[in-house]
Amino acid sequence: MRNTSSMMIRAAMITLALSCVWSTQAMATELAASPTIATKAAFEDQTTPGFSALVKRGATYGGLLAVDALPGGGWAAEIEVRYKSLGVRYPVKLRRLDEGGCDNWVVDWTPNEAFSTALLNMVSSGALPEAPSSKPWSDHARLPSLPILLTRDKMITPYGTIDVVRELAELDTTQKGASIAPPPSLIKHTRKWLEGFLENDDGAASVDVIADRRATWRDMTRIVFGVSSVGFYKLYLVSSREDGSLGAVETAAPIFGSLPGVKKPVPLVLGYYPLEGQTGFRVSQGSAVLEDEGACDPEMSFCVADGGEFDARLGALAASMRAKKPDNPSFAMFATTGDVQVGAAIGWLERVGAGLAIPQRRVFIGYIER
Repeated sequence: MRNTSSMMIRAAMITLALSCVWSTQAMATELAASPTIATKAAFEDQTTPGFSALVKRGATYGGLLAVDALPGGGWAAEIEVRYKSLGVRYPVKLRRLDEGGCDNWVVDWTPNEAFSTALLNMVSSGALPEAPSSKPWSDHARLPSLPILLTRDKMITPYGTIDVVRELAELDTTQKGASIAPPPSLIKHTRKWLEGFLENDDGAASVDVIADRRATWRDMTRIVFGVSSVGFYKLYLVSSREDGSLGAVETAAPIFGSLPGVKKPVPLVLGYYPLEGQTGFRVSQGSAVLEDEGACDPEMSFCVADGGEFDARLGALAASMRAKKPDNPSFAMFATTGDVQVGAAIGWLERVGAGLAIPQRRVFIGYIER
């Protein structure tokens, strides 16, 4: 009897599948039975202005990278767009429809034409910061992120261009933190992404920052503080890898929460200071500052000439700290001053996690006020 029931169930499933195929063949427009089929077809058919802009530039569809069910019934997704041998992450919103008992996935939203064009321009311009060992951007296993482009005078999101200079000129400069205050439109765009694209699914709140390496750390900090004010703490800083492909350095906004009964972690702070001929770092944890009489500058804990020397100093530092307390350091903060260029900072930032033997996602970024 059990075998007969199983055969009946299998026969019913096959009949349903065949009926979906037959109904699809009878329709003028084929049903998209999966997110991959839907996004590929929409991309190639240029069903949105964003897709049309990508195709006109010679970009091609590279596959589905992520899809996430949202509280309001929509689906957030990211596809890979292939452009000039680069793998570019691109956000897409989907709807899942029932067409006579058959799934039909439909692309509901993509970024606008201006953002799509600017994204391709930025990633192929040669202006991205270099992080030779960063993890390939498309290899990060994560939910869809809000992409923000940062140039030397603008921020560009899927919702439009933000004139940073104009908006900052309208702020009250007497308020505390005014020197790194985010432009108000950035907060509005981030909230629109959370409420519209993510349907208030704050568990998927992360950001891709695609920055010109000549942008300042001050403007990078404006992005960090702007998005974190809406609850976006996880960040991916898109970079150029050693082989010319796109990478992303995983980091986070400087938010240190704690659980009830668990002592709040105290991060190891690495202050980065470009010096003439060398690079200086001032290292502290809480009120304790690491001092080294042999440093190239009296205010620095140590100075290095290259990345290999930096790795060795971090490794020795971590070993000495863990000899006293095995789980220390468990978090770190990489910080620098506002006039430092993003390109100069990210090459050091990407080495911190491996140097201290902690996950890179536990390395936060901060700002040094001078």
